[in-house]
Amino acid sequence: MMFPFALISGYITEDFGQRLEVRILELEEDRAVFRTADRIGTVSRLEVYFYDDRAGQYDGIVLEHPAVTEILSKRGADPARQFYFEYEVQIAEESYKKAVQKLYVAYDHYIQKKLAGDDAALSEDYTGYPAKLDDVITTDFEKQRAAWFGDIDTEAVKASGLLFALREHQAELAVELDRPELYERYRKEAAEVFYENYWKEHGLSRHPLAQYLPGRLYIGNQFCPHLLPDWEKLKELFDKAKREHLKITLVFSYLREERIADTRKLLDQIAAWCDRAQTRIEIVAGDWGMLSLICEGGTWFEPVFGVLLNKRRKDPRVRYKIGVSGVNEPPADNALNSSFYRAYLRKTYGITRFEQESCGYCIQLPEGKNSIHFPFYQTNTSQYCPLYARCREGSRGRQRETEVCPRYCGDYVFSYPDHLHMVGRYNSLFSYDTQILTENTLLFSYIAHGADRIVLNLM
Repeated sequence: MMFPFALISGYITEDFGQRLEVRILELEEDRAVFRTADRIGTVSRLEVYFYDDRAGQYDGIVLEHPAVTEILSKRGADPARQFYFEYEVQIAEESYKKAVQKLYVAYDHYIQKKLAGDDAALSEDYTGYPAKLDDVITTDFEKQRAAWFGDIDTEAVKASGLLFALREHQAELAVELDRPELYERYRKEAAEVFYENYWKEHGLSRHPLAQYLPGRLYIGNQFCPHLLPDWEKLKELFDKAKREHLKITLVFSYLREERIADTRKLLDQIAAWCDRAQTRIEIVAGDWGMLSLICEGGTWFEPVFGVLLNKRRKDPRVRYKIGVSGVNEPPADNALNSSFYRAYLRKTYGITRFEQESCGYCIQLPEGKNSIHFPFYQTNTSQYCPLYARCREGSRGRQRETEVCPRYCGDYVFSYPDHLHMVGRYNSLFSYDTQILTENTLLFSYIAHGADRIVLNLM
């Protein structure tokens, strides 16, 4: 029987000491067949590794001086050239026989579960995922969000001294304006009124952070390029922010090739505004091409390393997987924790600030300037919007690029089981960090360890 490559792997060691990986084609209790690209000599050792799906690791069997026989050589048009060679090895060891039997049983169990149930049932069997809770779904996102925020004990947060910590470390509070309705509301309302209403509509007007006036606006969306305002609206927002003495961070998503010329023109207009206003602004980039364009803008722009570039394992379902580090948590660090990588970003692009997200577990902040986005964090983003596909084509699988977006995301979201604290919005999937707005010490820890800015987005 031939197993998927990930379940079984093998290595041979030839007499002269070279160790080669081989592709195992057939596996039986007393034999195996493997393939190589080149003809091999006498084999002194065969190693076979079997994947244990319960433990999330490979268990190996080492066979010394196996009986290997060449059984096939596949020729190309040139008789001197061989495409591959196949070898059979006879195996009598009892440990090998038991390992093969175990793999057969495990693979058969997987196939039966896959055929008989859905992905949630399969996950429940293998990782303890609570499949029955998947039936509880609040389809009204406002009600779901209100239930999440309703669990916050604001009096306990006040007693925790959060505001004192912010002021002591001089951490900056920023608010994200990431969609048209927020652009329009901010354009019409004074900053103080806008912030007051923003907290109130989410039922968090008594939260201590509601008393801490933001000093910066993030304008734009890090995930969907269609949600960036055009230049006329941007100019209005820039002018109003400057009048109200607010600093500006402009946010770009990924850059598609056909949008390069328009984006370069927009950046030229922004640079001209900065020159007239004598104001330097930050620009968050979602990909490397965007970073290159920002660097063309000269000294008026300060490039920032965006969330889409700052790769990290962050999905509320990952804690159910087997084999992750710690107590079922992803690694706390990522590429930015490498000093040589930060040095490269600083030297090549002038980047000293990194956009981070509070994503359900404590991450290790790198040296430099760090902005923490909360309480929602992105887990997936698609260039071809699944929400557009669902509304226009009737299926989220029929995704395609659209030049003129009708912005269905203003009215609709994808709902997920309540226990996952997830929502599909725009072209992305987000999860809610249930700890970051509470009296939990997570936000304190970020501020104390280098987060000089916290960025609020209540969705």
